[in-house]
Amino acid sequence: PVQTSPAIEVKEPAATSNNEDLESFLLRLGPALSYYDVLQVASTATPEEIKKSYYDLARKYHPDRFRKDSDADQQARIDSAFAKITQAYDTLRDPRSRSTYDSKLQAQARAKTLRDSAPAAFGANAPPPPLEHVATAEEKPQESSIPLSDVERAETSFKDGFAAKQLGQINTAIGMFSTAARLVPTDARYRAYYGQALAAHPGSRRLAEVELLAAVKLDPKNAEYRLMIAELYRDLGFAVRARSELEKVLSTTPNNQKARELLRTLK
Repeated sequence: PVQTSPAIEVKEPAATSNNEDLESFLLRLGPALSYYDVLQVASTATPEEIKKSYYDLARKYHPDRFRKDSDADQQARIDSAFAKITQAYDTLRDPRSRSTYDSKLQAQARAKTLRDSAPAAFGANAPPPPLEHVATAEEKPQESSIPLSDVERAETSFKDGFAAKQLGQINTAIGMFSTAARLVPTDARYRAYYGQALAAHPGSRRLAEVELLAAVKLDPKNAEYRLMIAELYRDLGFAVRARSELEKVLSTTPNNQKARELLRTLK
């Protein structure tokens, strides 16, 4: 049978001073919170603690307590807030739905950690170097003339793509990296990681080469990008080109273990 939240005995507010408390309650539930935050319990809370918190909140903030003195807008806010509380309780009081919800929170936390670990722009928020002429992410104006909204969207897409790539969601990563590279083609990170993701599919390795070459041209001293293109050349069977890129890496970073190991596989 479908569980429903039990009826709550409600009482009229004791005084208008409760208005300040009500407003704080509504503001607290405004942002996107977890169900545990909504009920003000720890993620390790017992079923009894979850039930007690729900009943405490329901007695104080049940919408019926405020219908007589609230205008339509205020009552709509109260109804919406209490609906969040009910949804949180209905999810967390059932062991199976709580387990599913906990798994979702864990996945979101992991994705956020991966997004936050995405490579940052070089320098302290320094803009990328000017682009002479490198294609093929769609042609856009110079970085200085790119709207700030596009720069922010590009960075968000890049971080989402990086998280997707780390989670093995290559096609999703390709889409995100493509958006970043199209919006701000002068950022070598976007071109490099877009190229690396494309290289995962044999049918898009030629486009991957174009993107990786663009990244290397934008940031020629970046050993990581040269390693990416060396790996691509190895996969394409271009051993001479791969060796050339690896030698360039080792000329600037002689102790680069990854480059040395990759070079050994070419001999």
